[in-house]
Amino acid sequence: MRDLAAACHVTERTVQTVIGDLERTGYLSRKREGRRTHYTLHLDGALRHAAEAHIPVHMLLTLVSSHAADGGPPTDRAASDIKIHRD
Repeated sequence: MRDLAAACHVTERTVQTVIGDLERTGYLSRKREGRRTHYTLHLDGALRHAAEAHIPVHMLLTLVSSHAADGGPPTDRAASDIKIHRD
């Protein structure tokens, strides 16, 4: 989480809170393997707000990542631990 916090310019505690929120709402799951934790995003879930409930998460991430791609792909170790899973 330290690498992710540094990449996002937030505290580790903020990352822990966001990860916990995403896990509780079903957008993310984690699996512990030895000393490492692997995260899986569940992209076919819908957004929570009633006005966007018909939009799957992967559409939002596609939009956001297309803008992030203008700055280049992530190269830090935190990004390499994220696995994308479509249900």
